[in-house]
Amino acid sequence: MPDVYQFIHPGPEHGEDRPGFKGWNRGDHRRKFLRSRGRYVPRLGAPAIDEELVFWGEWEPESEVETIVRPLPGGPQWLHRPYYVRPARYSPAPGVVLQNTDPFVFGDRFQYTFCRQLRRHRKEGPYFPTGLRNTTPGSLILFGSAKKGLGFLLDTAFVVADEGVLHSLGDWKERLAGRITETYAEVTIAAGYGWEAVQPPFRHQVGATPASPIDGMFSFVPALPYAEAPDGFARPVIRLEGIVNPGLLMGAKRTSFSRADEVRDIWERIVEQVTAAGLGLGTHFDLPQRREV
Repeated sequence: MPDVYQFIHPGPEHGEDRPGFKGWNRGDHRRKFLRSRGRYVPRLGAPAIDEELVFWGEWEPESEVETIVRPLPGGPQWLHRPYYVRPARYSPAPGVVLQNTDPFVFGDRFQYTFCRQLRRHRKEGPYFPTGLRNTTPGSLILFGSAKKGLGFLLDTAFVVADEGVLHSLGDWKERLAGRITETYAEVTIAAGYGWEAVQPPFRHQVGATPASPIDGMFSFVPALPYAEAPDGFARPVIRLEGIVNPGLLMGAKRTSFSRADEVRDIWERIVEQVTAAGLGLGTHFDLPQRREV
């Protein structure tokens, strides 16, 4: 049966480590307001447009950073252009690991693995799979953050496209061969396994696209052309009674359905709220380039 997940991840914004530069994050996950060439749909049913886009998302490797001179209420303070340098080690010091990017919205399809797919019932106890490790095609994962006084702020709507592929520290290269890009392998998978911990398998999921939708749904990120939003925009607030808990500050809320058309109705309501906020649906973003040191 398909599910809808409200998935809370950290909402604070990455700034810069020094003027014009942000290094690969070694601390807690944060959001970036990103600039990238991509493709978006201004509204449902409209033709897709290739454009230089801006959007909120996760990108934990390096980025070029500009300060936004006239920030808007709820908008970003910094604008990031993503790139990465392949590290010599993903664990550069004892107890320190470079953060992975998850979900990953760059390339031909959105991708998700790792985050909140395993949990412990007690500290130092064994890991067990969560429902997020076993989502079914047609499920909808709403990645976003909670903000007091506003509620749930959406940054990624991820429509699960397939059954996924299980992978682990010892076999991910073989299991994911031909399924992922080199960029994704270096930025997300290798970084995610940087702890070199023995755990149950994770599931790699890909998102539905406008060209290959699931029950008419596709994955998207609220986005706008850079020319229309050089000072950024606030993440849209999503209100869905019984589905989205505006007071949820951590974890993930699962709502199960018996029919695909029920999830499609939820997805359409989210699209309506995003476009009513004056935002389009970003469906593709170019892969960030790898640079040499």
